[in-house]
This record gives sequence, C-alpha cells and structure tokens, in this order.
Amino acid sequence: MGQYPTVSLLEARRARDEAKRLLAKGIDPSTARKAEKRVRVMTARNTFEAVANEWFETTKFPLRTIAELDAR
Repeated sequence: MGQYPTVSLLEARRARDEAKRLLAKGIDPSTARKAEKRVRVMTARNTFEAVANEWFETTKFPLRTIAELDAR
C-alpha cells in the first residue's frame, strides 16, 4: 500500500477494501496486482515504436554514407 505520508489514509483504506473484496472472491490480491503489472508491461511493449525498434535491432541493416548511395 505504501508508507505514510506518501499514501494518504483514505488511499490506504481504499486499497485495503479492494484487497478484502478480492479475498472474498477467492483471489490473492498480490497475484492480481502482479498480473495487472504484467498486462501493463506487455501493452507498453506492443507499441509501434517498441516493435519497430526491436525489428530494426534484429535486422541490422548496414549503414551507408550518402556518397556510397550516390555511387550506385
């Protein structure tokens, strides 16, 4: 939940209540938080920029100077 005063008493109580609701449904709150974090990380990895950077790194095109390109 966090340390006081970083986390307000109201926020801590809401987190506690949410944890109790998850426990009542038979869900481990810690596991649920970790699963949510995994989804956020995977979503961030699936941006166009991330995919393009990964593709560029695996393709490794040789860099050429303008003079080399003009010599063709």
